[in-house]
Amino acid sequence: MIVVQSHVRTASGSSSVARVFRVRSQNSAWSKGAIELTVDESLLLGTRHWDYVFPLWAYFADAMSRFRRHGEASFQFPDQPIEVDIERAAEAVRLRVRGDGPDREAVTAEPRFVQAVRARGASFFRAAIGGCPNERHSIERSLTRLLEDPPGMALSDSPWERRLDVKHAAAFRHAERMIRRPFSPSERETLIEEVAGRRCSFEKCIELVLAVTEPWGDIG
Repeated sequence: MIVVQSHVRTASGSSSVARVFRVRSQNSAWSKGAIELTVDESLLLGTRHWDYVFPLWAYFADAMSRFRRHGEASFQFPDQPIEVDIERAAEAVRLRVRGDGPDREAVTAEPRFVQAVRARGASFFRAAIGGCPNERHSIERSLTRLLEDPPGMALSDSPWERRLDVKHAAAFRHAERMIRRPFSPSERETLIEEVAGRRCSFEKCIELVLAVTEPWGDIG
């Protein structure tokens, strides 16, 4: 399973997921935060790797754009000596985190990794747009960079099963059996955006995907 989760440091020193944070000043885009990145139980980045959360996501988005075009990219944390390397290896992605103790590495399928980072990064940027009007242009630029594909390499052309973790794909199929019909292409893409990169049980995945049959609200 791939988990990509954003955190923002609160006044009390704890963290909250970025999708629920509320910006309190024009400098909130420079709040301290963290990106948790776990690949198949291997924690590459966690909440102890605090930094300026918006620039961190912006650097990650730029690196993802370069990786998609050239097959390799790296980015450094804004205020820590940590570097993340992303490299294509056949149809897989090799990830390496350096500069904070022993190097940490993981290998996973490219469509699955790209989908997880895009879904959770887009969720972060869209939450930030409404709360950081002074940073809107920069945020929208980073969101565009995160979502762009090179010619002939659209992520949506990859089979949907390859863009999800096994648990998520199984939840999709189970939900389709429960509602006695297949999801439409638009429903499926919406649901992929909802679940990719999330840490959730099979039951929670079922709950999320079944919500497609109801009016969309905040499910998450």
